[in-house]
Amino acid sequence: MLKLIFQHVSEGTKGLILETLYCVYTPESVDLFIEFVSDINNEVDNYTSYETIKAFANADQKIIERFTINADKLLQYNKFRTVAFVELFSQWAADKKISYNPLGNNLQVIEKWIKDANYQKLSYAVSGCAALVTVNSEESIRLLEIASQHSKLEIQLETAFVQILLGQEKAKDKLRVLAQNPIISIPTFLYSQELKQKYGIDCGFTKEDILEKIDNEEDFLAISQMAWWCAHPQEYGITPDSIKVWAKEVIYWPPNDEKLKVFLIKYRYDNYKWQGRISNIEHVGYFIPCYEKLFSIMQGFDDIYAAYATYSIKYNKGDIEAS
Repeated sequence: MLKLIFQHVSEGTKGLILETLYCVYTPESVDLFIEFVSDINNEVDNYTSYETIKAFANADQKIIERFTINADKLLQYNKFRTVAFVELFSQWAADKKISYNPLGNNLQVIEKWIKDANYQKLSYAVSGCAALVTVNSEESIRLLEIASQHSKLEIQLETAFVQILLGQEKAKDKLRVLAQNPIISIPTFLYSQELKQKYGIDCGFTKEDILEKIDNEEDFLAISQMAWWCAHPQEYGITPDSIKVWAKEVIYWPPNDEKLKVFLIKYRYDNYKWQGRISNIEHVGYFIPCYEKLFSIMQGFDDIYAAYATYSIKYNKGDIEAS
């Protein structure tokens, strides 16, 4: 019945119907919800399906049982909604609302995400690795070992974090190595702090320890700030494939109306997919150490001073705001 209705309504209405089913919160409405979202042919926009599924985190035991009984069909697809179910079951397992995470019987979907080279599926793999802490089986340990060798630093970091929580001491060494890489250093420091403050786990290093051994701390911090900005979900959503300090000059900086040391950071993405198109991206960002401010015009340059001048021109015209 629900499928028939959905053939005749807009995406927004589909979302409203799903949210209504959630709000009604009866076993019958939940069964309708499960029937719909477990069918790969039924499409709802990612945001609505994800948020609606995650909203069941505080469901009562009868509702939880209905989901766990149907876990195999809810976890079978390589879809964004499956990420929400992976996180939902893992949350219930962490909260002791279920004695066994049904993800343990469906690890093939996590393996697929880990091995998928698609940029757009990186967040799937990160969520999948994070969920493995609530499975902790021989197979999940094997998947974590595979993930630890992944080419993307985000997955290596998430994997090391989970391995440390599972008591694998060697993962602390991996975390230290990642902390020494400016591309991933900021989230690594945040993870090490979380391990200590939330779980009482000392990884054996601090940010100060790492920076003491860096030859050029100024460049390291500039690159790490730019990489952190690039990886934000509202920017590129992933760390660059390469990033370097292109130049640094003391110049007049319009937003502050003074001369400041300004870094030009050149970063590159290979085969970046956006809105169905794949392209190589090489852009320039600006970083000002004394204010820890950064900005990127999302534009490439061959000439250093053209890059500096472009920012000044755009700022003075009001095309961009001060960073």
